[in-house]
Amino acid sequence: MDLSLLTQYVSPLILIACSGICYSLHSLNNKILNSFLPIISGAIGIVAAVWYFNVFDFPTVVTGMISGLASTGMYEAFKNMLNLPATYQAAAIEIPYGESSENADEDDESKGRHAA
Repeated sequence: MDLSLLTQYVSPLILIACSGICYSLHSLNNKILNSFLPIISGAIGIVAAVWYFNVFDFPTVVTGMISGLASTGMYEAFKNMLNLPATYQAAAIEIPYGESSENADEDDESKGRHAA
């Protein structure tokens, strides 16, 4: 599949604008809004392209839509690329209340059971 045809319809200015707007919307942490973010990004791209090129025709709409959707893909790529080191997280070790992991031969008072 040759994607070089699509690259002529990507506008870097619209791509950057859509990325910034969609990142701002994504930072609101609204799950419903985040699920519609690609559609919103495509619509913002169309509006930005019509405003920027000052004409409403098919190539302008396609340029805006592809640039808006490409901004969503670019955001996901950068997010995945920047989160690679974050996968090495230390696992928490749970120690039940009253027990110690230092020495197994401790007396009852140090294990949380006090003599009456």
